[in-house]
Amino acid sequence: MRPPRKKSLPGQSRSTTTEERICEKARAVNSAQGKCSAQETTSTSEAAEISAAELPSSDADLCAADGTRLADVAAVRTIWTRTWSQEIRGLYYINWLEKHTGRIYYDGSRVWSTTSTSGYKGSHTCNQGFGIGYSVKVTRCSTEKIGAGSLREWDYFQVHVIAHNIPIYVSHSMRAAFNGPGSIS
Repeated sequence: MRPPRKKSLPGQSRSTTTEERICEKARAVNSAQGKCSAQETTSTSEAAEISAAELPSSDADLCAADGTRLADVAAVRTIWTRTWSQEIRGLYYINWLEKHTGRIYYDGSRVWSTTSTSGYKGSHTCNQGFGIGYSVKVTRCSTEKIGAGSLREWDYFQVHVIAHNIPIYVSHSMRAAFNGPGSIS
C-alpha cells in the first residue's frame, strides 16, 4: 500500500549581489568609474510527484540488480522531482553570465541527480553562459554526493577580460546543495 501523499514543495528563488572582482581588477588598469556588482540567482521549480501510473510503459519493467521492478518501487514509495537553475551575472548584469541547471529526484531520505536510482536519472549541465568583452571558461562541472541524503552541484569557472589586451581573469564557483526532502540551500 502506498503511503499518503506528501504536500508538494513550492518553487524557490533567491538572489544575492556581491562585488564583481573582475570588474574591479579591470578598472584598476583602465581607471574607469562606476559600481562593480555581480548578481547570483538560484531558483527551483515546484516539486512534482512521480507515480507508478506516470511511468512510461517501457520503463515500468526496468529492474535493479536485485530484481526489483521500477513499477513496484514507485507503487510503494513516493518519488519527487524538481528542476533548478543557478546563475551569476556580471557588471550591470549583462556583460557576462554563467549558468548551470539540472534535475534532481528525491524520496524523503535520498536525493540523486546524475546517477540512476530507482530507475530515475537526473541531470547537471554547466557552461550555459556568454560574455560581451569578457569570456567565460568552465574549468569543472561536478556532482558531489554526500551520503544518500544530500548532494552538491558545482560549477567552477573563470571570467577573462578580452578587451585592450588586459591579461586579467577571476575564478568563480557556484554551488547548489540539495537534501533528501528536496530542499535547496
